[in-house]
Amino acid sequence: MKVIDRFTGVTTTLPQVVEPARYRLLEGTFLNGDIRLEEGEILFSDGRERCALGNETCSFTQITPPTEKNSARALISRSIGFLAGLAKSQPATTISPLIPASMADLAELNDLDRTLMQVIEKGHLDEIALRPRFAMKYETELTEISRVQRMAPGAVSRLAAHSEDWHRRTISGVLPSKLIALLSDDDWAIYENRVFARLLDRLDSYVRYRLAETEQMHEKYQQALKLAGAEDIYHPLRRRLCTLWGDAMKDSATDKALEKSADAIKVLSQAKRKIGLIRQGDLYKKVPRSAQVPAQLRHTNILVHDQHYRHLRTLWHLHQTRTADMEQSPQEIHAAYRRSLEDFSVYLRMMIDRVLSDMPLVHFNTVRGAFEFAGEKGSISSPENTIQLQLADRRLVLVPTLTAACRDNRLAPDGRGRLVVSCLPNTEEFEDGDTLTQDASLLVINPFDFYGEEKLRLVVERFLWHPAFSAYGKQTGPLPSEVLAWLDKENTGLVIGKSWKLLNPLRHDQEQPLLSWLEHASLNDETRSSIKLAVDRLKALSSCRHCGSPAHFVPRDGEFLATCKACNTEWGIYRNASKRTARMRPADETQVNFKRFGSWFMEFEL
Repeated sequence: MKVIDRFTGVTTTLPQVVEPARYRLLEGTFLNGDIRLEEGEILFSDGRERCALGNETCSFTQITPPTEKNSARALISRSIGFLAGLAKSQPATTISPLIPASMADLAELNDLDRTLMQVIEKGHLDEIALRPRFAMKYETELTEISRVQRMAPGAVSRLAAHSEDWHRRTISGVLPSKLIALLSDDDWAIYENRVFARLLDRLDSYVRYRLAETEQMHEKYQQALKLAGAEDIYHPLRRRLCTLWGDAMKDSATDKALEKSADAIKVLSQAKRKIGLIRQGDLYKKVPRSAQVPAQLRHTNILVHDQHYRHLRTLWHLHQTRTADMEQSPQEIHAAYRRSLEDFSVYLRMMIDRVLSDMPLVHFNTVRGAFEFAGEKGSISSPENTIQLQLADRRLVLVPTLTAACRDNRLAPDGRGRLVVSCLPNTEEFEDGDTLTQDASLLVINPFDFYGEEKLRLVVERFLWHPAFSAYGKQTGPLPSEVLAWLDKENTGLVIGKSWKLLNPLRHDQEQPLLSWLEHASLNDETRSSIKLAVDRLKALSSCRHCGSPAHFVPRDGEFLATCKACNTEWGIYRNASKRTARMRPADETQVNFKRFGSWFMEFEL
């Protein structure tokens, strides 16, 4: 089957192992026979390994189900869904891309957590484990006469028919050597004890997941508190990160959230230890692992009236309510994945809008999705679940996906191309920030990443700035003689033969006469635009990208160095052998360190 690979943008044949959310269908079909997919839809997993489309059968690479090891995934999805909802309902509002304040409620104890601790503290689970209910189980067995304590019904009839079990015959009858005996044993695997054992299994998984989830939240709150005093982070970056966190939490106090999450961790840890101990007890071990219990409990007398067993019903029903979203049909799983990608696309678009709006040298109209930078017009759009940045004839396409291991495509040196952006890490390994400036093939960005906006800023700014740096010192021409004569007479730029180039930014009293003269000069539109573009690009290069202030600009052998005293930053073009590199950095800093400088340190080859 032919499909479009969203990550590369080309039409290809569907492989045998399908990565969910990577391919777009070119024709309508059914997924696994029961999910209708229309032409142009993205192929998501439905939770089943099998991927049958029409007459073709493939398999999905499976997304690991929620466990304590990847509990952050559920938190990330929930955070993105909440922020995407805010972005849709309040499009004109600036929304922080970090963890929303409402997520703090997840770090507090819920009704199941509190009920479980009450049951544990009152000793109900211990009482069941130590003094369980049981039934007597009777079995018949052919055994030696010396071991028989009670004959089974029908033992005499069987003895009469089996002479091999006789010891000898006497005048009064038969003395048996073996006899069918009735043996009694305690039956621990009664229905109520099976409920007890399977409930312990479910609670163990739940508590582990909840503990890992709460620890994730607690860790992020700790990191947020440490940001304000992090001396190893460049102070403008530290200020920006603290502002993002403050906007996200709003009126909610981080200290209070940290305290509540710490209390919840303590309680959940106690519950985890207690459940683990009870599962090591005799009763749990005596109930076979194969003894399963249907989801709908039977209301037996013991489960309803026993002072200890009756609490099992309460915990069972609360657990069912809390974990209902983890037990979904294939149709519900497919719809959830599709909704998650739509939310992440909205979230990612919101972040890029924030980046463009925060750049002083970009004139951005958020309503129309149009902007202007360094004399060139651009636009941002969201076709087919991608986000597309267009600047003149260059294009940067960001492809949102849920999780990906794609390392196939790289951005071009000038920042063009397609870049896969995932919200969920595919493995335990997170991306090394030091590689983001040049060769990133995949970004992982989500509300739990304090540096998510910095990663996007590096990608977007390299795309915007590359043409301005690359064009510096290049000649425009050939130009008519009268044009060259006017430019030479006005001392505007440098005339070389029949060409012209601009090495110093024009003063205001030079720029205005040049622009007025261009309107009436005998030039074609292309040449007129080239001259104006060279002026606008150099004007951008001589302005600080952080505050927009004019910089101290010094040309040097075909390159330049610019400094901004207000921001203590410098930028320019540096030559190393035959390579030219654009570098924008804090003054006196020479080593790239993403965690320390974020987007304040950016360099790329020209």
